[in-house]
Parts: sequence; C-alpha cells; structure tokens
Amino acid sequence: MNKRIYFILLLGVFVFLPAHAVLQEDSLKNSLQVLRHELITRHYEQTEQLTRSKIINKQVMGQLKEIGENSAQISLMLYSQSTDNIFDLTYACHEATALWNDFQAKTRPFQQMIMESNEEIARYDSLINVLSTMYTYGMSEKTKVDRNVCLTLAVSIRRMLQENIDSYQEYVRYYQYNQTQLQGLDAFAQKRYNEFQSSIFFNRSDNYLQFLRTFPVKFLQLGSTLKEKYLPLKVVNSQWDVTWLIGLFGMMLVYGLISILLNYLSIRFVVGRVMKTERFADHSKWFRSKRTCITMVASVITFGLIMMVIRFFSPSNFVELASNLLLEFVWLLAVIFTSLLLRVKGEEIGNTYRLYYPIILVGFLVITFRIILVPGLIVYLVFPLLLLVNTLWQTWVIYKHRTQVPKFDLYLAYCSQVVFAIALSGHG
Repeated sequence: MNKRIYFILLLGVFVFLPAHAVLQEDSLKNSLQVLRHELITRHYEQTEQLTRSKIINKQVMGQLKEIGENSAQISLMLYSQSTDNIFDLTYACHEATALWNDFQAKTRPFQQMIMESNEEIARYDSLINVLSTMYTYGMSEKTKVDRNVCLTLAVSIRRMLQENIDSYQEYVRYYQYNQTQLQGLDAFAQKRYNEFQSSIFFNRSDNYLQFLRTFPVKFLQLGSTLKEKYLPLKVVNSQWDVTWLIGLFGMMLVYGLISILLNYLSIRFVVGRVMKTERFADHSKWFRSKRTCITMVASVITFGLIMMVIRFFSPSNFVELASNLLLEFVWLLAVIFTSLLLRVKGEEIGNTYRLYYPIILVGFLVITFRIILVPGLIVYLVFPLLLLVNTLWQTWVIYKHRTQVPKFDLYLAYCSQVVFAIALSGHG
C-alpha cells in the first residue's frame, strides 16, 4: 500500500518537471531507472546552462548599466527643459518614453528566466522531498541505488539552479533601481504629453491678438532664449550645438541638389533617349507629359536613401533625430508624388501638384520647427501667420485650377482648406 502511495506521489512530481519528464511506467523500478537517465541528461545540460547563464548575466548587466547611463542623461535633459521650449520638451518626453519601453523589452526575457528558475527550484524541492522520504522496504538493491542516484542528481541540479538565482542578485538590484527611475521619467513625460497634446500650437487660453499685445514684454526673454539656443558654445562641445544645425541643413541642400541633378540628367538624357526608340514609341508621349513628375519622384526617393545612409553612419543624436523626421516627411512625399504620377493624366498632373504644395509647405515647416527645436514664443508668433498665408494660397490655387484637376484631388484640397480654417479660428 505504501509503495503505491509513493509511486503515485512520484508520478505527480514527474508530471511537473520542466523537461525530459518521466511518463508512467509499469513499475516503480522502471520509473526510477528512466528518471535516473533523464536526471543525468538534465544534470549535464544544467552544468552547461550554468556556464551560459554567467555569460548572459554579464551581457544583461552591461545592458542595464547602459540603460542606467541613458536614464541619467535623459533625466538631466527632461528636468532641465523650460516649458516654453515646446519641441525640446516633447523630444525629451519621447526619449524618456522610448527608453522605458526599451527597458521593459530588454529585461522581460531575463525576468521570465528568473521566474522559471524559481519554479524549477520549487519542482526539484518537491522531487527531492519525495525521493528522500520514499519507503525503501522491499526494494531491490538496484532500485535503491537508482533512487539514491536520482536523489543525488536532483540535489545537485537544485543547487545549480540556486547558484543561478544567487548570481542574479546584482541584476535584480540594478533592475529595481532602473525601474524606479524610468517609471518616474515615463510618468513625468506622459504628464507633459497630456498638457501639450491639445495645445501644442496654441498660446494657452490667449488668442493671437492678445499674444501680440503682450509680445513686447516677452521680447527680451525671447532674445535671451535665442542667444542661449543658437549661439555656438565655446566652452564645451555639444551634439546639439548650432554648428551641427548649420552642417545638417548645408548637407541637406548639397545632397538635395545632387539628387535632383543626377535624376534630371539620367531621366532627361538616358531614359529620354531610350523612350525615343521604336520599341517604346507607344509610351513616348506619356513619358514626355510626366517627365518632370518622374524626376521629382526619383529625386525624393534618392534623397531619402541618402538620408538613411547618413543616419546609419552618424554618431550624433541630433542628426539621428533630424534624419528620422526628414525620412518620415520624404517617404510621405514619395507616396503622394507616386500616387499622382500613376493615376493623374499628363495634362492635369501639373495643376494637381499645385493643389498639394500649400499643405506640403506646412508639413515641411513643422518638421523644420521640430528639427531646430524652435522656442514656443517663435511658434506662437510665426505659425498663425504661416497658416493664414497657406490658407489664402490654397484658396487661390483651388479657385484657379478647380476645373483642371481630378475631382478626388479637388475634394482633398477642400478638406485641407477646412482644416486650415479651423486651425486659424483657434488662433482668432
């Protein structure tokens, strides 16, 4: 009767073993033999895993220390920003949120590993308890030897698992410290995000005329802010110095001109010559009517590829920020221009492009504001005027070309006109 009870208990423990679990055999003797073989294999694997875990532990500790350094840098950046510097603060908030998400993603597998190790220790505790209290009366010597070997192996595996857990203690301390710091950063960033979400281009409760009345008082503050942000630092080197800004826009100008020149020459002379052959005679007229648009699409794509290469090799955080923003804008342009190229007739495509220029200009100016981190006072002063100019421009373009463009694009232009009008009314 006792043998049956121990046999049932032993099988219950086997069910919960994480790997190489023993299934039901025809006798306790055979179950112990199978368990002995499986535990020998498991012991060998656990020895190798202990060696690997030490290497993994070093790698994870290196990642945590790197995250800790980034956390300190972002904390300094985030808590030192004035609320008047909207784009500086939103960039810092984005970096804080991104670091918190990165921290969670990188530490989740290791947290899972620790949890699984604790579960395995509990399972081996149960196995050791069953083997050590097993009733041995009536067992053959071979079965007793198998039971003793299984107990020794289980104790050894359990000890190695505990060594793994002990080696993680430094990691746990770093994890808890970084988690507290990053949770605080993320909470602060989310709070700032909520404040700016609905009013990033509005001067709080003041309308534009009220803002202009108080602007002379804020002019001195603006001068100090501009001097601080855009005059080169002579004391320390910074990746956000104005020299990087000048270099970036100079580089954009040079590579933009190179992209246009290369595509203009290749499409006009190389592709143009090919299209004049008899083989492509049927497509020659279509090509000539859309040659300028093809050049624009190719130039935008070429410039985007160049910016990807620059972002990949540049060590500057400022260049990475600017490149990411520019690439979003460039690929959006590529999609718009390609769509127009494929679906609009040759005689209508030039005027259709003109419908999109006002909203493209607004998008480019917003991207530029974000790249150069324009102070809030400049945004409040300049952006309503830009909206007004673009609204009038859009109205004129729609009125002049309304009968010379596809209906679909005309309706989109009306929608953008409504958006401009709503935005202007918010500043009124």
